[in-house]
Amino acid sequence: MIIADYHTHSVFSKDARNTLEENILIAIQKGLKEIAVTEHSYTNLNGIKKGQFVEIKNEVERLRKQYPSINILFGMEANLLNEDGDIDLSKDEQEQLDIVVLGYHKTCTSWKNFLRHLKMSWNSKKQIQRNTDAYIKAMKKNKVDILAHLGYVGKVDVLKLAEAALKNNVLVEFNRKQNWFTPYEVKKMVEMGVKFVANSDAHSAEDIGENYKGVNFMLKYNIPESQMMNWNKLIELNKK
Repeated sequence: MIIADYHTHSVFSKDARNTLEENILIAIQKGLKEIAVTEHSYTNLNGIKKGQFVEIKNEVERLRKQYPSINILFGMEANLLNEDGDIDLSKDEQEQLDIVVLGYHKTCTSWKNFLRHLKMSWNSKKQIQRNTDAYIKAMKKNKVDILAHLGYVGKVDVLKLAEAALKNNVLVEFNRKQNWFTPYEVKKMVEMGVKFVANSDAHSAEDIGENYKGVNFMLKYNIPESQMMNWNKLIELNKK
């Protein structure tokens, strides 16, 4: 069973509905052993403001003391910004985080970023390769623990990226809402030994810890428990 959720949002993210404390209480009620607080980072239109980084960190520390029965990780869902592999978290911020989920979103906060996103949304073979290389550069340059909802925006060479994720000790997410992998890609990733995590990407407390699609993937493609990293165990964080 899934005993941890490493991709969740609270009202610090503008598109979420519940407070951090409400999320934690539901996680405890559902029997989770670990939960990561991963709000949208700065360049997402639904992301946090600069001053809220410390506010969230302090709230996580408060909740850790109040609810010692669950391990609470301070994280962020960072945004891939460009083909150079830059993300919207400073090195100092990355060092303060327990976990970084790296996603790619079409919502952005400036015209310059919008043009970048528009370009990275093209589906030409050349652009798919550039997108793939951008993720690989990001994993090498930054603290990245999980690749979130690959294929949501900006197509990639899944198998090449999965191979790089394996080399960099980065997990590939099965998202609760939708997964864009083909059966062939899933089977090949399993054969490669890629490590997966089934996250909720919850934007409401009721969805914390829920991921029937990820579990169905595990059963349908005979993914070994040893490769589903939040199935009856907790992940080992990337210490880069």
